[in-house]
Amino acid sequence: MSSPYENERTAYIAGVRDAEAALKAYEHAGAETVTPCINELRYAAKHVADALQSESSGEAPEIVREHWNRAIRHTRRARYDVLEFHVELVKLKVAEAIESYAGHAQIAAKVIPNYFKHKRALYELSKNLQEVSDKNKDSAEYTACCERHIAVADAFMQDFLLAEQELMLSIEKEKMQQEEKEADRKIAWRQCLVSVVLTSLVAFIIYLLSH
Repeated sequence: MSSPYENERTAYIAGVRDAEAALKAYEHAGAETVTPCINELRYAAKHVADALQSESSGEAPEIVREHWNRAIRHTRRARYDVLEFHVELVKLKVAEAIESYAGHAQIAAKVIPNYFKHKRALYELSKNLQEVSDKNKDSAEYTACCERHIAVADAFMQDFLLAEQELMLSIEKEKMQQEEKEADRKIAWRQCLVSVVLTSLVAFIIYLLSH
């Protein structure tokens, strides 16, 4: 026999699964468990217990449904919490990656696959995420935007890590070439200075001898 609260139960189960999947993905990224997410799931479980107790006690359907709806809202907040943490994590990783080749973007563009595609997507998503966040952080649009941002950042990091060794070697090679050029310029400048001094000295000696 189906429950009169089947829709609420289905929504709650889906909410828990979504939140747990988001939490697992965050933990796999090498981060610690998000305490706010765990707390929201704890609150959700408490409201489920209240709903079941209210139902078994024969309380009014609207009271039972309110407990279920509160539980569902907590599962959604749990997911929002962990997604926000995950977005901040991938932003940090991307920022650190970009900082590692600061001043050498031209090399990065040649070495990292899909470099300009990644940069453009990250910029557009970051702008869109802020706009959606300002409007409604509890919306499905915000959740989807967070997930897209995480996916794009992960794709960039995968390509960056694959190219990191070649990138660092290329940067080091360019630095050595620049240092060699700078050393050559200094040598050339010194040679020029010596040549000018010697020329002036010879000219002065010739002047003295001719007088």
